[in-house]
Amino acid sequence: MPWIEAQEGVEIVGIEHYAITDTDVTTQLTKLKAVKPDFVLGAHYKSQTGMIGRQAHQVGLETTIVNNC
Repeated sequence: MPWIEAQEGVEIVGIEHYAITDTDVTTQLTKLKAVKPDFVLGAHYKSQTGMIGRQAHQVGLETTIVNNC
């Protein structure tokens, strides 16, 4: 994601992956929570938006999650 790193004041602090068939992404979200991001930029499927939002809340990830798809 060099295009995002080139933006002034933006630093990538973590990258996590998951498969379209995954139903639990709490491990990835917990890792992201640990690095205290200002926001999470996701490239997730629209059908998974609710799941990711619920699980982010469950693990206490309190930041904006943006889907760029």
